[in-house]
Amino acid sequence: MICPNCKNTIKDESKFCGYCGADIEQETATAEKRLKKAGIIGSIVVLVLIFLIVFAVVYCYCIVPATNYKKAKGLYANGDYIAAAEAMGALDGYKDSKRLEADYYFEAKEYIKAAECYRYLPNCTQEYNQSRYNYALELFDSKQYSEAITEFTHLDGFEDSTKYIEKCNIELLKSSSPGYTFEFGTYEQDNNAENGKEAITWIVAKNEGNKLLLVSSKVLDCQIFTNSTQTYMKWPNTYLRSWLNSTFYDTAFNSKEKKKILLSGIATKDYELGNSFSNDYVFVMSDDEYDELKSVSGLSHPLVTDYAKAQDDKDDDISNGWASWYLRDQRKFSGYIGYHYAPGSVDNKGITYYVFAGDHTGGVRPCIWFDLSDANDTENTTQSTTTAKFTYYVTANSLNVRLGPGYDYETIGTLYIGDMVEVLAVKDGWCRILYEGAEAYVSADYVSELVPTR
Repeated sequence: MICPNCKNTIKDESKFCGYCGADIEQETATAEKRLKKAGIIGSIVVLVLIFLIVFAVVYCYCIVPATNYKKAKGLYANGDYIAAAEAMGALDGYKDSKRLEADYYFEAKEYIKAAECYRYLPNCTQEYNQSRYNYALELFDSKQYSEAITEFTHLDGFEDSTKYIEKCNIELLKSSSPGYTFEFGTYEQDNNAENGKEAITWIVAKNEGNKLLLVSSKVLDCQIFTNSTQTYMKWPNTYLRSWLNSTFYDTAFNSKEKKKILLSGIATKDYELGNSFSNDYVFVMSDDEYDELKSVSGLSHPLVTDYAKAQDDKDDDISNGWASWYLRDQRKFSGYIGYHYAPGSVDNKGITYYVFAGDHTGGVRPCIWFDLSDANDTENTTQSTTTAKFTYYVTANSLNVRLGPGYDYETIGTLYIGDMVEVLAVKDGWCRILYEGAEAYVSADYVSELVPTR
C-alpha cells in the first residue's frame, strides 16, 4: 500500500511507515476527512454555479425583456413611436413585441417598415396591404407618380388603388412633352384574332395643358377614303370619317375610355369647295398639321401593323410594308386626297403626295384629343359619350326602315329618294340611324354622302 503521508510503498499490514514513521491508520483517517471536505466544497461550488447560471438566464430572458418591454410601452405612451418600435424590435419576439413593433411603425407613418414587419406576421395581410397603400398615397401626394404606380400596381386592386393608378397616369400625361408615348385602347394589330386585341400606343403630338393631341404610333388599318363614285368631297361627308367615328371608335375603346376622348371641332382646308368643319372623336391629320408636327419624335416614322397590311386588298404600298397614311384634306386638283409617305419609303425626308380618293385603299393613323381633366367630371362624361352623327341621303326611290340590322327585322317606316338621314354607325352593310327620335336601321347600299339627282 501507499503511505498517506510520504507516498512511499510499504507493506500492506504495516501500522507505521518505515520511511517517515507516520501512523498509517491515523493518516488514512485524516486523508478521508480531507477528501470528504473537498467534496462538500465542490458541491457548494457547483450549486453556486448553477444558481448563477439560472439567475443569468432569468435575468437575460425574463427580467431584462420585461423591463425593456415596459420601457418600450412607456416610449409609445409618450408619443415617441419610432423609438418605441425600435425598442420592440430589439426584444426579438418577446411576448407580442413583433406585432407591436409593426403597429408602432404604422402609427409613426413609417409605412414601409411597418409593411416589412406585417409581412412576416400571421393573419396580417390586411395590415400589410394598408401599409403599402398608405406609402403609395404618400408617393402620390409628393408627386412621385411613377413610383406610386409601381406601389399601387403591387396592391392588385386593394381599396381604390386602381383609381389612383389612373390618376397617376393622368398626372404624368399632364407634364408630358411631345414625343412621349403611352398605351390607351386596344385594336387588332398582329392579325391573329385568337390572342385578342393589342394595346394601342399613342404619341403625344401636342400638350395644351388640359388636353393632349394623340397620334397612333403605327398605321393601324387600311381603308378607302370614300365609297362614293364622286371622289371629291369634303372631310365631313367621307366614308373614312364615318368609319373612324363609328366602327373604329367602338372597337378600339370601351365605355370608360370613351369618357377621356373629347368631341372636338375639326377644321379642314379645301381649296375648291371651301373650308369645312366637323365635330369628331377620331380623325386623321391634315397636311398643315403634319408639317407642324412632323418633327415630333416618332411621328414621321410609323410602322405598319400586320393587320393593316392584311386589309390592303390592292396589294400596294401598305401590303409592301411602306409606312404611308391618309391626310384628310384635298387640294387644287379635283378628286385627289392628301396621302403621306414616311421617310425611308420614298426619300429620306418624307413627302406628301395626292391620290384619287375614290379608288385607293390607304393607311389610317387615327388621331384623338385626350381629356386630362378629372375622369369623374360630369360635364366631360356627358360630352364624351355623345354619339357622333353623319349626314347621308337616300338614293333609292323608297327605302324600308327596320328595327334591326337585317331583312328579317320588322319594317317600321319608309324613306324616299333624297331624304336626309342621320347615321350613327355603319357595320356589316347596315346603317344605324335616328328615325323619328329612336334608333333604327337601313341598308347601307341605298344611302350616300351625296345628294342624289332626282
